[in-house]
Amino acid sequence: MVRDVSLAIREGEFFSLLGPSGCGKTTLLRLLAGFESPTSGEILLAGSGVQDVPARRRDLNIVFQHYALFPHLSVARNVAFGLEMQKVAGDEIQRRVADALALVRLQGLGARMPRELSGGQQQRVALARALITRPAVLLLDEPLGALDLKLRREMQSELKALQRRLGTTFVYVTHDQEEALAMSDRVGVMHDGQLLQVGAPHEIYDRPVNRFVAAFIGESNFLAAEVTGYDDRDLIVRSAGESLRVRGERIAIGRRVTLALRPERLRIMPAGDSVAVNLLDGRLRECVYLGTGWRCEIELVDGSVMRASLPPQDSGVLSVGSRVMLTFAPPDVAILESDS
Repeated sequence: MVRDVSLAIREGEFFSLLGPSGCGKTTLLRLLAGFESPTSGEILLAGSGVQDVPARRRDLNIVFQHYALFPHLSVARNVAFGLEMQKVAGDEIQRRVADALALVRLQGLGARMPRELSGGQQQRVALARALITRPAVLLLDEPLGALDLKLRREMQSELKALQRRLGTTFVYVTHDQEEALAMSDRVGVMHDGQLLQVGAPHEIYDRPVNRFVAAFIGESNFLAAEVTGYDDRDLIVRSAGESLRVRGERIAIGRRVTLALRPERLRIMPAGDSVAVNLLDGRLRECVYLGTGWRCEIELVDGSVMRASLPPQDSGVLSVGSRVMLTFAPPDVAILESDS
């Protein structure tokens, strides 16, 4: 179920619907495709209402997670299927099938059967089949979910490059935050049937509108705080026993807020080092090596635990159990409503 969704997807953009399982993103995609009908509101495609237009007559196609290829047809016949249903001439079908296979880098594989292809190749066949009819919009329902991590990342790059080359509007459903941020022009975050925030990946990541978005997109630390004053462009807040400066719109003094801080925006320093603003006193509780760097947990004096990321070369300056200081720049904080 989706509720009160109002959304405009721009022509030629790569737009992702992102959210956990059951949030409504696939339902929204099915409404766009015509597989389900809205109980209220309207759906426009190129300015014309299509909520009463059957799926087969909408100028769009869909690619599913599990490819949905015809196992008894060759690669070329799978790709040609849509054109055959449209009664396109045979020589035109052959030319467009060859072009479509070249587009997805499957030249020379038209005679093979789907079972003879890898998962990534089968997904390319599904893409070629969906694109060969030149739809105005391509809907993609978790199309890379069945692939392993390495192949999924390769296909992410290929999909984005393909979309840019064609200029086709892509509407992409995923629960993978990294995938959505890496591929999309804009992202819509959904939860419990509602569209919470729409924006460019950096906007969603750096300025989440509420705690759910901040926690779901990447990772965040949360600190309860109270606004105590203003200074130039900054708010002065009290949190974890310290006075901190954060960048944001003016909020009434005495208002309680939540600060969201990304682990990679925090710096860890040995106790005794000093900076001008934003010092949080704590103790290094744990550091785990992840290959690309260190993941550390710091327990603050009020008992709250913060997570911070360190580059590999910084591992020698700290020891587990030692007293440390956390610091961050005022613009690196997202200020959220305390009850969000």
